[in-house]
This record gives sequence, C-alpha cells and structure tokens, in this order.
Amino acid sequence: MRAMVEREDRVAPANVVSLCLFGFALFLVAQPALLGVALLLRIASLVFVRGSTRRLAASLEAGLPSRWGLTRLTLALVTAGATWAGLMVSLDPVADPPMAVVAVSGMTLVAISLVIVTYGPIRRGMTALVGAFCATIFVAKALDPAPLPLWTAPIIALILVGSVLFSRGMVRHSIDAAQMTVENRALTATLQGALQEAEHNARHDALTGLLNRRAFFGDYADPPAAGRDRFLLMIDLDHFKRINDNFGHDTGDIVLRAMAEQMQAVAADFPEDTAGCVRLGGEEFILVIDGIDERHAALAAENLRLRARRIVTAQKLDPQLRVSASIGLARQREHESLDDVLQRSDLALYRAKDRGRDQVALAA
Repeated sequence: MRAMVEREDRVAPANVVSLCLFGFALFLVAQPALLGVALLLRIASLVFVRGSTRRLAASLEAGLPSRWGLTRLTLALVTAGATWAGLMVSLDPVADPPMAVVAVSGMTLVAISLVIVTYGPIRRGMTALVGAFCATIFVAKALDPAPLPLWTAPIIALILVGSVLFSRGMVRHSIDAAQMTVENRALTATLQGALQEAEHNARHDALTGLLNRRAFFGDYADPPAAGRDRFLLMIDLDHFKRINDNFGHDTGDIVLRAMAEQMQAVAADFPEDTAGCVRLGGEEFILVIDGIDERHAALAAENLRLRARRIVTAQKLDPQLRVSASIGLARQREHESLDDVLQRSDLALYRAKDRGRDQVALAA
C-alpha cells in the first residue's frame, strides 16, 4: 500500500500537467462549456481518489479495519474512470480541430494507463476503474454515435488491455520482489545469528560457558590502568583426575560446570565488567577482579574455596565424592605483563597444594 501511495505521488505532477493542457484545450474546442464541466468533474475525482488512497493507507498502517476504506477507494476509482472517459466524449470530432481531439484523447489514454498501473495491486479497484471508463464510452457512443470515431475503439481497447497486463505483471514482480526481500532478511538474520554464535564459541569454553584461554589472553593482555589494582585467582580442583577415574567423566563434567557457576556467583558480588571468569583448560580456572584491594581479593578467594567444598551437596552427587580447590592469589603490578603475574599466581597455587591443598596462598 505504501508503494502504491508513492507511485501516486510520482504521477501527481503528470496529472497537474495534463489538467493544464486540458484547460488550454478549452480555447480550441467548439463546445468549451462541455469540456469545462468534464474537466471540473475530473479534478473533483482526482481529489476524491487521492483522499481515499491516503485514508486507506493510514487505516492499514494503524491496523484498523480497511473494508470501508477499500470500498471508498473503489468508488473513487469508478469516478476516475468515468471522468477520464467524460473528457473524451466531450469532444466533437467533426467540429473540433483534429489536433485538439488527438491531444485530449491521447492524454486521456496515457493518464488512464498511469492510473491502472498505480492501482494495479487492488484488483477490485482496477476492475472498477476500467469498467467505469469503458461503460461511459459505451453509453456515450450508444446515445450519440458522433462523439468518437469508430477507429478509436480498438485503440482504446488495446491501450487498456496493455495497461492491465502491464499492471498485473508489475504486481507479480512486486510480490516476487517482496518475497525475495523477506527471504533475504531471513537469510541475513540466520547468518548474523550463526556469526554471533561462532564468535561466542570462539571466545567461550563449550562445557562451562566461561571465557576460554584465547579470549583471556586477548582481553587481559594489557596491564590495569595506573592506580587501579587487578588480582588474579589461579584455581585448580584438587585430585580432579581421581574424580574422573573413580566416578566417571560425566561426574567430572558436572563438577567443572558447578565450579564455573560458583565462580560466576562470586564475580556477581562485584560491579559489572570488573570481574572475569576463565577456564584455562582441564580443571584449571582463573578469576580476574579489577578495582579491589588485597583484603577483598583474599575474601573472594576464601569464599570461592568454601563454595567449591559445597558442590557435592549442591549437585546431589555421590556422598563419597570430595571436591575442593586450591587457589593462588596474585596482584598484577603496574606495568607487569600478564605472563609474569600468571607465573607468580601459579607459584602461589603450588604452595597451596604443597601445604595440603584446599586452601588459598598469596603470591610473593
């Protein structure tokens, strides 16, 4: 409907020009009063059609019932067909100059063709338009055989049939184009979704949903801003190989996912975008926290250690299973590289394991 309104706007200048030419023809024909009345009726019909088109478009865009609007537009197109034909039958081929007859008839046929093409998507309206035009010509011919030469009938029929067929083709083309647009949008959405999924999978661990090793080294390659502390908690699940060996890899996966959930719960205690959870690989994890002091970092590490011990109960696993975590805590110094702070946190982690595991050790 919007495309039809746009087409009508594009042909509006042509309508104005044609009406001006018809006005000029008043000075050439033998019965200017008759042509003048037909021209006034044509102007009134033009206003009626434009108003009806815009009301129908507004109703459709607002989601309102459109039956009355469509009926109103159909009636407007009936008046359009009748008034266009009225311009032709107001001519006197005998008394009027041949140039005036040819010009008025030609402009009328071109104009009616434009209207047919414009309102082709509304089949009922197009049928009413063509029917009213042909009926008016037929009635005028029946009442007075003189208004139009006989040779004009096949020309009118040819132009109308051609316009209707062209309009039908445009409608089919518009429908195909709209379907292609919808399909292309759906394909684009699918590709965007696949791309987003691929980007997510490239940065996240498939089992736990945490950042993976690649994303970690990309996101935290630069040291923290001056005056802003960053702490790394290097986490390792104690005796994880025994869990896989004695209770199965499915249980091991449950423990890994549960540990990831506990890390995210701890990270949620800090402001958004200040904490990141990473799975380095296997049973090794890292929790990165920005903007806190050492005391709060140690509290977060201890909180996570205690949460790890509650995994068996929370996940309703075998009571004989024991889950614990050793944690190495290190502050990244100003201008210290990521590799260096990782090495220090790793050494702290080994100290925690050497002391008996299930504890937190602070890096030197």
